[in-house]
Amino acid sequence: MEKESDIAKELIVRPPYLCTIKISGYHVNIFSEFDGYLSHFENKNTSYVNDIPGWSSSRHQDIQESSNIPAIFTLHASSIAIDKKGVLMIGDGGSGKTAIALGMAKRYDCEFISNDLSIVSHEKDLRKAFLLESSKIVRLRLATVKLNFPDFLDMFRDYSKSAWTTKIPVKLDVLGLKSTNEPRLIQKAFVVHLDSNPNEPLVLERVSDIETQFALYENLSRIVRGSAISVFDGTKSIMGYMPSLDTKDIHQNRVVLINYLINVVGIWNISGGNLDQICKTIKEITANTPPD
Repeated sequence: MEKESDIAKELIVRPPYLCTIKISGYHVNIFSEFDGYLSHFENKNTSYVNDIPGWSSSRHQDIQESSNIPAIFTLHASSIAIDKKGVLMIGDGGSGKTAIALGMAKRYDCEFISNDLSIVSHEKDLRKAFLLESSKIVRLRLATVKLNFPDFLDMFRDYSKSAWTTKIPVKLDVLGLKSTNEPRLIQKAFVVHLDSNPNEPLVLERVSDIETQFALYENLSRIVRGSAISVFDGTKSIMGYMPSLDTKDIHQNRVVLINYLINVVGIWNISGGNLDQICKTIKEITANTPPD
């Protein structure tokens, strides 16, 4: 039987340096015994390399003082900027995040920042959180396009499959929408739900309950913990065990960000069946927020 001290030593031995990933001027050094995914980090044709404008990789290790590094998070969320005021939109899959972001961009010429994957930096000392350059690929769902954006229908070639599961990736410039890669201070956050029934009335309320906090914590944890994602190899098979990357400090960073979003930014729950009404309400609430 292995001694407890031997197990502890094994756990703290750092694997060899593999590469450095940079996004929006920040970086993370990757240490791993497995280099099978290195080609994906460096391949310009890989989807996420193309989707995230600020992505770059190198094999030169960068050293950064921890005191100068803000807490960086990824969220399953969409984000826009209204008159340069950052707006974060959170919701379950199929809740209408993409449709609302598209609606805001088309109706009010808002800046499109991210779709599905949003990257947030929290500078705790300054008590500010920023939306960073993130995914610029919009995955249009046929059902959503039929209901809200019929002018995009000609982009679909196959109507034989389910309108709910049929999706196509489209770049923002193809849609003629404005986007930005500049950091935008988060001024408002919304938990959104666009109902498929257009007659559903608008519901709007500011939220800070346990359910909202839990959903935010789960969202902020899903990639850090590593257990909510599957890593695939070149044969499209799930690879081996992936240990959690979580730490007590990272946990605390999540808690601080959640408290900031709830108590400083303010989170609004907005739902209904009328896209125009939801977009108008989001714009009005954000416009009434004083500039920082």
